[in-house]
Amino acid sequence: MNLLFKDEKLTEIRLCLQPNRNNPTWNNWSEAEELTMKKEHENFLLSQLGPGNAGVCSYSYNWGNIDSVYSEIEGASEIIVKYK
Repeated sequence: MNLLFKDEKLTEIRLCLQPNRNNPTWNNWSEAEELTMKKEHENFLLSQLGPGNAGVCSYSYNWGNIDSVYSEIEGASEIIVKYK
């Protein structure tokens, strides 16, 4: 979990589920595994929050957004909670 702050205010939380993963490193990294992790994140959010906006795993609230994302640049899948 990563917490991001701006001017001492929490602006973002980044989460990654780690079920059955053995210390992921760049030596054993694969895009296929990260895309599988993204799907696990989506299943988790669906089980906790129900269907997202427009059928995708994206949720908008008056306080901010929750999204399941995969970043090719970072080589990682995450759940991002972003506050307005």
